[in-house]
Amino acid sequence: FAGSRTPANYRFRVVAVSPEDAAEKAAEMLKDGELRSELETSGLLSATLPSCRESGQEYDCETRLTYRR
Repeated sequence: FAGSRTPANYRFRVVAVSPEDAAEKAAEMLKDGELRSELETSGLLSATLPSCRESGQEYDCETRLTYRR
């Protein structure tokens, strides 16, 4: 099973007031489709909760996507 999965990282920016707010907004963006149109969803098995770091007034967020080969 492990050999049948391909991981990928996806980075994006979020405007938020705290790291927790950024992670929540990022998760909503992935779930509700704002970012889904930018992602390849064919064969997508899972995505991790986004982790976010402050970058000025925005947050740089990253999620790890796992695809079926």
